[in-house]
Amino acid sequence: MKEETEVIFETCYYGNPILRHPVELVERVDESVRSLVTSLTTHMNNNKAGVGMAAPQLGVSSSVFVCRHVHMIGRTVKMGRVKVYINPEILEKSLEIEAGDEGCLSIPGITVNVKRAKKIKVRTRNLNWELVEETLTGWNARVFLHEFDHLQGVLITDYTSDQFMQEHATTLARLVEKSSGKPVIYQYVGRDSIQ
Repeated sequence: MKEETEVIFETCYYGNPILRHPVELVERVDESVRSLVTSLTTHMNNNKAGVGMAAPQLGVSSSVFVCRHVHMIGRTVKMGRVKVYINPEILEKSLEIEAGDEGCLSIPGITVNVKRAKKIKVRTRNLNWELVEETLTGWNARVFLHEFDHLQGVLITDYTSDQFMQEHATTLARLVEKSSGKPVIYQYVGRDSIQ
């Protein structure tokens, strides 16, 4: 009888090199992908502010992320179901953009105002390996684009100014220390010093 080992995933924080590298495409949905999706969903749900999480944030270089869609019912925001995106692609982006504050589970304590397309058309695989296209608007488009950035090695701090980075150097240094387990003296001296 085959013994199954549960893989324990931990959140990767700013400074972890995996957050800066583009991911590998998924070739098929197998038990490891299903386990990853379960872990992504669990980590996301365990964080009050979490509405999305990408594989690199758990140390896995795979083109997978999950996000919780929201729906407006009148003036009330209702959290919807979790959507799984495997090998997602952006087919179209609207020219109309909207600025909005974003946080990141890999960069706790930092909020960045990011300009994003208000409407996007995407294509992705689901857990049944079916190819699906959908149009996302507003908040759902923003969350998709944020998680998609993770698959490209892009973080919300990449949308900031040098001044912002300097002002948050202490917070970022603590995250780099948390990632590496080593004390860090972090002085932001320009884009080349970003982890």
